[in-house]
Amino acid sequence: MRIVHLSDVHVEVPASEVKLRDLLGRRFAGWVNLHFGPRKKHFVGAGERLEHALRHARALAPDFGIVSGDLTAIGVREEFARARALLAPIVEDASRWLVIAGNHDRYTVPAEREGLYEQFFGAWRRADVALPGRTTPYLRFAGDLPLVVVETCEANRFFWDSRGCVEAEELAALRELLQHEALRGRPYWLVTHYAPYGPGGKPDHGLHGLKNLDGLLEVLRPQRPQLWLHGHIHWSYALLQGEAEFATANAGSATHHARPSLHVYERDPQGWTLRSYDPSGEALVERWSRRLEPR
Repeated sequence: MRIVHLSDVHVEVPASEVKLRDLLGRRFAGWVNLHFGPRKKHFVGAGERLEHALRHARALAPDFGIVSGDLTAIGVREEFARARALLAPIVEDASRWLVIAGNHDRYTVPAEREGLYEQFFGAWRRADVALPGRTTPYLRFAGDLPLVVVETCEANRFFWDSRGCVEAEELAALRELLQHEALRGRPYWLVTHYAPYGPGGKPDHGLHGLKNLDGLLEVLRPQRPQLWLHGHIHWSYALLQGEAEFATANAGSATHHARPSLHVYERDPQGWTLRSYDPSGEALVERWSRRLEPR
């Protein structure tokens, strides 16, 4: 079994393609940061870098692929359309790819209400198991590996607030889903956009992390995931045996100018090998390799 994991691709479009009415409020600050501020050197040209990373991902012939959010830069329709077009050649088989939303895809309250992520990527949000009347959380199978997907993103009103949240109803539903017969006695992986920990193993900081991380961890403790996959932090790292309470793997950003990354997870009879690659060159360059031993 081979799984490819990308995240935080932050596809942007030229400034001239964004409608002025879409730059009101929080998006204006994000647009200025992207085109004139610190993010310019990191993510302008992200679309072209994504195409390069996707060529490598396709050549790996994965059994399953995951994109853990932040498809767009400021969550406008034009960015979603471009991200969908760029991803189309590799994620065309929605039965073998999972594409979730990130906080930049839920960037504003109007964008969230309009459901742009659902319009462009709803086919990749398919559930193999979900609770009656709910779309999240849900269970998706990568081959015989159960993936539990939890929604952690919501629209924030202030440009400095990048926090996520797992609402009380979502936590209650997650508790119930974890008792589903499809998971009984089976190791599973958790997939979110937000990170439980930074590279040093401490919770993500103030206005960038999950508001109610403690509540989520409490729900997960009785039946812990074998591995927690996420993005949101633009560094590639893994925290495995004994390095944090929960084993995690962060794919970083596939398109960050200074440190693009792509993860590959391969299973053998003894467990999983996790590898991080730099996809920016003509050949993949391995950055690190770790072993995830079976519990």
